[in-house]
Amino acid sequence: MIKRNAFLRLKKYEAKLDPEVIKKRFEAERKMMIEQEANLIPELCELEESAKVLIDEGCTSVIKYPFYLAYARELWRLTKRYGGNMLLQEIRILEMKWEARELDPSLLEKIRVSLFGINIT
Repeated sequence: MIKRNAFLRLKKYEAKLDPEVIKKRFEAERKMMIEQEANLIPELCELEESAKVLIDEGCTSVIKYPFYLAYARELWRLTKRYGGNMLLQEIRILEMKWEARELDPSLLEKIRVSLFGINIT
């Protein structure tokens, strides 16, 4: 195994944090980054509006409202990243997390099925 000494690692890290290097990297990718966001933001906003309707119908506590929205956003992110069995596993993990935070499992399921059409058996 190759070992790099701490001094070389520190120099490499320091070089990555050079403001000019960072500025050039962002300038080169700025247009593409804006295009990507422009494509995704309308979709995410539509999802949030649809989720708000479902949450209004089923949520009894105003305090938990942002958590249900966060669940919907996380679920959206997972559907963009994974598919098949891996997606189902990640959704199960996500739902266990939010259920542990005392969100209603039936409302989580309603959001998942109504907005994403994903049934877990």
